[in-house]
Amino acid sequence: MRIMLATLAALACLAGPALAGTIENSFGNTVVVTTADGAVARYHFEPDGTYHVTSAAGDSAGAWAVNGEQICLTPSGGAQQCVPYNAGYNVGDTWTAPGANNTTNTIALVAGR
Repeated sequence: MRIMLATLAALACLAGPALAGTIENSFGNTVVVTTADGAVARYHFEPDGTYHVTSAAGDSAGAWAVNGEQICLTPSGGAQQCVPYNAGYNVGDTWTAPGANNTTNTIALVAGR
């Protein structure tokens, strides 16, 4: 759950109005989220509103959606969690975003799966 919350903070940078930009650029590619303690999660977002994540905690899947000015993830069998979002990242970009407990996550949009 901790990596899910940290990842949601990082994913705040994934989309923009009308899904323009980063979220579209993530289709067919990998969003790599590294938390301050070194935990890594690899997200694959699909245009049909689903995602798959692989981390040391295992593999999981769920649904993503943009609701107003937020991006929301709903893991299979779990509760939806939403964060504000921004746009402007492309394949090859790396950036930081606030993580859990006042930490910083590093996010990279990497080409391919």
